[in-house]
Amino acid sequence: MVEMATEEDNLLELLDQEAGEWPLEETKELAVLALNCTELRRRDRPDLKDEVPPILERVKEVADRARHLKHNQTTPPSC
Repeated sequence: MVEMATEEDNLLELLDQEAGEWPLEETKELAVLALNCTELRRRDRPDLKDEVPPILERVKEVADRARHLKHNQTTPPSC
């Protein structure tokens, strides 16, 4: 299902909307990485030392920025 959703650009339909907003580019990148990690042949899987950490670091940076923005948002008091 995930593979078809990434190929057809409808990945958002599979995601839990109650978990918050999903940055589409990073979500798709993470889904593709996960699919690549499940390849049957070892040589077809990404290198855990060189390929995986940069992707995870980028996704973490996006999440950290989003968390920081959400934490710093102020809401006006209700009347």
